[in-house]
Amino acid sequence: MKFLVSHYDDINQIPEIVDSYLNQQPVINFESIGMLEQLRENPQTFDGILECIVVSLNREIQIVTCRIRPHNILISHSKNRSSISTLTEYFIETEISIPGIYGPLVEVEQFTNIWKELSGEEFRTSDEFLQYSLNNLKISSHLIGDISTAKHEQKELLEGWTKESIREIIPDSTDEFVLSCTTSFLKLLNLNNVFVLTVENLPVSMAAISGQTKTMQAINDVYTPPEFRGKGFATELCVFLCDYILNDCKNTPVLWVKATNHAAIHIYEKIGFEKVAEMTLNLKQN
Repeated sequence: MKFLVSHYDDINQIPEIVDSYLNQQPVINFESIGMLEQLRENPQTFDGILECIVVSLNREIQIVTCRIRPHNILISHSKNRSSISTLTEYFIETEISIPGIYGPLVEVEQFTNIWKELSGEEFRTSDEFLQYSLNNLKISSHLIGDISTAKHEQKELLEGWTKESIREIIPDSTDEFVLSCTTSFLKLLNLNNVFVLTVENLPVSMAAISGQTKTMQAINDVYTPPEFRGKGFATELCVFLCDYILNDCKNTPVLWVKATNHAAIHIYEKIGFEKVAEMTLNLKQN
């Protein structure tokens, strides 16, 4: 099989067939779809330079990667896993440097295994996640507390919660990784996309919405400090945000959860989320 590799670094050069391919598995390719949609609507949305690499066979797309340089590669689902070898070889031959790769578990593992065989460089599995999409909102709000967008005076508290959450989910997180995640969270905070549940004026849980596409919107940064857990606060907040996304935004809620976070998985499945895919983030060994 003779695969063709196309490398785009201009949003206006990327053919619409790429969007069509990604939308065959919209939840799995959520980040890439959102990135391309936002860049088409507003080229200044992201800092950095777009890279989109497409592998085709007989003019039919087999796999797609997207990223804003120099960040991690987002790899799509694969129509033909033999194309992953061609993709990996292209990255190595053209000496494209990537810190990590995120996407479906099988595709990422195959990419990093071939990379190791060809270059000797290793990636380590940072974490495995389950990707969920809301099928049907099964429960309603119980009005445990008051929910509102985060206030400016809560910034320091919520930033601290974010750091605690990252180190709890990924214990071996580097300071650089924590800083990157915290910076992204603060952008959501500035956009009024962070919501806080308070009980008697005491903040007890938070969550954010981000990454909106034409059909989907993500719930992330869900965190309840240990002393407030087991009281239904996170459930209340997530149900509120699901209702908001469904009815106000007219979108489908999606989210990611660490595969070993059984307590959170129980909450999401109780709300009505269904597992769509297994995803992983592999980071290059230094």
